[in-house]
Amino acid sequence: MTAGSPLIIYVQQGSIFISRKKWVRRRTHQCRNRQKKDVNGIYATGYGRNSIKFADKAVSEITAHTMGVYHLYPAVNGIIDIGGQDSKIISVSDGKVTDFLMNDKCAAGTGKFLEYTAKALEVPIEELGSLALVSKEPASITSMCTVFAESEVISLRARGFKKEDIAAGSLKASPEGLRLWSGR
Repeated sequence: MTAGSPLIIYVQQGSIFISRKKWVRRRTHQCRNRQKKDVNGIYATGYGRNSIKFADKAVSEITAHTMGVYHLYPAVNGIIDIGGQDSKIISVSDGKVTDFLMNDKCAAGTGKFLEYTAKALEVPIEELGSLALVSKEPASITSMCTVFAESEVISLRARGFKKEDIAAGSLKASPEGLRLWSGR
């Protein structure tokens, strides 16, 4: 990163046990070659964006994704966001959103789907990808509904499928859920 270039900090709301303001300040100060005077502003995004009173501006996730990705990859024409609670497909032209689809009605193809898989496999979510990489034969996860998929994972475990094969099957099924709801 060159001096003077913008710094994009991704803040995931979740298990943060300190105040958000303190957390953002701490993360900002942890970044190398940056000083407080280099921070131009704090932008809040996500479902709780309007509750972040110390933010300079609140923007939608779709706008934030587009601005950030366009800054890093100016030739971008599409963004797929598989979030914890929803999924988005964003069409982009010249750094502007031209269209988007959002699935916030069902957890198929979201991080919640993968979270339930990790829980059923009794592995930390952070290890799901590494576990899947050692799979020799990914299991077929046919249910796109998160609740049913969790039951399917438990059933596969009971039938003797290896954890790594189930993890790989779940990671393969997640984008399939995204494709199905998008209809494209």
